Amino acid sequence: MPETELSTWITKVRRACKKIKLNEMDDYDTDFIDIDALLGMYIEEFKAYKRENTKKLQNKFMKLTKTSASFSDMTDEAA
Repeated sequence: MPETELSTWITKVRRACKKIKLNEMDDYDTDFIDIDALLGMYIEEFKAYKRENTKKLQNKFMKLTKTSASFSDMTDEAA
């Protein structure tokens, strides 16, 4: 994950955290996280990066295809 998106991710994780007292006599709260929410966030991040990488691969493939097509046209004309 790029460092620029790390703060956004931390904010999302903090929203999923709940502070609960385990014992009424305790002076402190214990942090708990909803694991379903956390796993859902991971899945959404994975899907977004997968879509982004697929688009990049498609663009590179199209550029490569265009380059190879123009190169084969040039060699056909030279022959």
